[in-house]
Amino acid sequence: MNDVLQLSLFNTPDKKHTNYTALYDLAPRFVQRAERDADQPYLTRVTREFPFNGELYSVTIYPARVADNKGQEWDELPGDREALIEDVLRRFAAEKLALGEKDELMVPFSLYQIDQELRRHKHTLSYTEIKAALSILTGAKIEISRVVQPGQKKPKPVVHASALPVLVYKDDNDPKAMSYAQFNPLLAHAIRALEFEQVNYEWMMQVRGALPRWIFKFASLLLADSERYSDSIHLLASELMKGYGHSRSRERDALSDIEKSIKKLKDLKVIADVKAEGIKEGRVKTDIRFTIRFSEKFMEDRRIARDIGQHRGKEALRVTGRQRPETFHRISSEEAARISMDRRQIAAEAAPTQLQ
Repeated sequence: MNDVLQLSLFNTPDKKHTNYTALYDLAPRFVQRAERDADQPYLTRVTREFPFNGELYSVTIYPARVADNKGQEWDELPGDREALIEDVLRRFAAEKLALGEKDELMVPFSLYQIDQELRRHKHTLSYTEIKAALSILTGAKIEISRVVQPGQKKPKPVVHASALPVLVYKDDNDPKAMSYAQFNPLLAHAIRALEFEQVNYEWMMQVRGALPRWIFKFASLLLADSERYSDSIHLLASELMKGYGHSRSRERDALSDIEKSIKKLKDLKVIADVKAEGIKEGRVKTDIRFTIRFSEKFMEDRRIARDIGQHRGKEALRVTGRQRPETFHRISSEEAARISMDRRQIAAEAAPTQLQ
């Protein structure tokens, strides 16, 4: 028995989808602008608070110390480039993910594969830039904690580790040599407990810009929840700004960025219709209330994600006796093949309406 139940269920039957988990993937872990004093190579940590599942959490991002080609050390915080690279690695993981001896999860990749995947979606980074992004994802620690009221005991962090705690290059000079990256332990825990949802990666990568891509993930994870499955929702721009960790100091510019992001999703037919109502304090617009109706195609995509989620739960219950396993479970190759076949059948039922 060399196959693993959770990894078989994490695998997607095509290259159009991957999986995300709400707390880890929606936390504002990426910094769009790092304020640096002139000629100052070092940065301070960044802490943000964000709402999740009815509670308030904080995320602290510690800068990675990296060296340039002259040996000069600089601090760097993970930003839009690093978020894009992590999305690509997540896509690779949906095809192949390895379980280590200590239950760590490793994704195999090569620099060439990352380059080709980025080019496929009209993103261009040099090998040097890709390696720099991977170094930052490895060196920049993130700490996520639940925020409590003053006087209450501070809880232990949910996680304190980098996005890629271990990065192994087989041959640093060969872009086609296979390398390995270990996933963050919070993500590994979510995969073990099957606390993830399928997201349309191919559609998401058509979205230009980190903020609208984050809103796409947010909406995808929101509508994968059967209790929130509705084609219409109300959202405040301030909620999206806080959840994303928007760094604009001018409120007017931040509101404009949110409006532009919503429009991009409408242009890509994720959203069928949207109404924006400005909220003012006196004469100053301080917020926007969006009434959003999602497209039939997006809702169908979310219905399939929910069906696949229900299939995951049934398989876990059948094999382990619980829908949220506490340990990784080995299964036979025949069982893994059957799971893959079932997943393909669920996807095939919706093939006429899926994004081509």
